[in-house]
Amino acid sequence: MEFVTEPLKNSDEVKCGSDWSNLPRDIAESILKRLCLQDFLQFGEVCKSWETIVANAIATKHCLPATQAQLPLMIASRDEDVRVFSLPTKKFIQPRRPIFTENQYCIGSIGGWLIMFDSPVWSHVGDNVPPDPNSSPFFFFNTLSNVRINLQSALNIPQQVISHSCPFDKMVASSSPSSKDCFIAGIFDDFQHLAFCKIEDKSWTIIESETANISIFDIEILNKKLFVLVRQARERFIKVYDLQNPNSTIVEALPLPAYHPVMPLNRIMGNISHVSNVSVYFLGNNLVSGELLLIRGLYDCAFDNDDKRIVGQSAIVRKFIHPPFPREFQLWKYKYSDSQWIEIVQYF
Repeated sequence: MEFVTEPLKNSDEVKCGSDWSNLPRDIAESILKRLCLQDFLQFGEVCKSWETIVANAIATKHCLPATQAQLPLMIASRDEDVRVFSLPTKKFIQPRRPIFTENQYCIGSIGGWLIMFDSPVWSHVGDNVPPDPNSSPFFFFNTLSNVRINLQSALNIPQQVISHSCPFDKMVASSSPSSKDCFIAGIFDDFQHLAFCKIEDKSWTIIESETANISIFDIEILNKKLFVLVRQARERFIKVYDLQNPNSTIVEALPLPAYHPVMPLNRIMGNISHVSNVSVYFLGNNLVSGELLLIRGLYDCAFDNDDKRIVGQSAIVRKFIHPPFPREFQLWKYKYSDSQWIEIVQYF
């Protein structure tokens, strides 16, 4: 097959010429609608005019990325260098503009929103400084539209929590912060206390642990309920709180699914512990089907025995020498109608 090209008779027929920054908006938006999320983001990194087109498309919601299933993008941070890691291409993307500023940290996410902590603002909390309505130590940040929504809820930290930086180890949200029904919850860094609030609440509600020997490992919000993965002594289970109940009472306790236990193997070399087959559990949710998910991973880890702290009465938090190496994963969903966990074998 041969392709024959002819030169244009009148160069004026091409309005934008070779200057692609002047690409007409309707043509640019026609292209954007056909791009996956990764390419959609990179489109706005080309030049200032294309960045404006992408920002306007997101703000008006009439031109969004293609709706095919997309693997998520991950935020990777090392010191002040914050980049985006693409799972499909396994490559880092360096944004033309910083995603967030120095001394700001991502402690959670929901959809396209990051849940952020601003350390300098937090350092002034409690200094009898009048609150600034335009700033907050906790806020939502949309990396596509650059929209920031502050959380103005007052937070009274429990006396048992000793925090010199961010008081929360992790935060989750039930939906986009643009919804008035958005709930936010966080695990304090003592791993024994929780706090939650609604997006427009004036203050956070603190949830105290019933006993001192409980350690909190993960949380998730689904259907206006807070699911808390805990360990008490050697037993792991999930506590469920009703977020619409001001007393935040436990609705039920869910046992974890049965699985074939694997014995961890510990090898100590100097002050480094090399441990194989470490079981780690995570909670998740399927917002479309409204199902609670449980992920169990087996990892090989290396810990620094000289850098550790006691949490509660039994749990020990130690620093990783390098990122844990995953060996295998198991995934379950909870079926409320039958009150049982169902393993999902094919999830990719």
